[in-house]
Amino acid sequence: DNGFESDAVKAAINTIEFQNRELNTGSFPKGLALMFATNTNWNYGKDPFEPLKFDAPLAELKQRLEEGEPVFQDLIKSKLLNNKHKVIVKSTPSKELGKQIKEEESSRGGEFR
Repeated sequence: DNGFESDAVKAAINTIEFQNRELNTGSFPKGLALMFATNTNWNYGKDPFEPLKFDAPLAELKQRLEEGEPVFQDLIKSKLLNNKHKVIVKSTPSKELGKQIKEEESSRGGEFR
């Protein structure tokens, strides 16, 4: 209910803003990085340039946080804490599976030589 420390939120947002503005792709060509950023929207009939326009959404988020709106708290409550969907994962160990896989790999070994 107390939410996150405001300094931590500001630091995280500043990091995201810096990464978006800097666009440090290392040795990967920036043009390709920008093209890949647009592909998902383009493939699904949306504005391909939307992912590159981060100034307005970031300014809106900063404004909402500055006004004291519990943006992240509300998201965590609705998407995680009050989410009615559940999954139960049961993991059962097998003493034989490792041997079985090894035998299958050994039997196929001749195929790849």
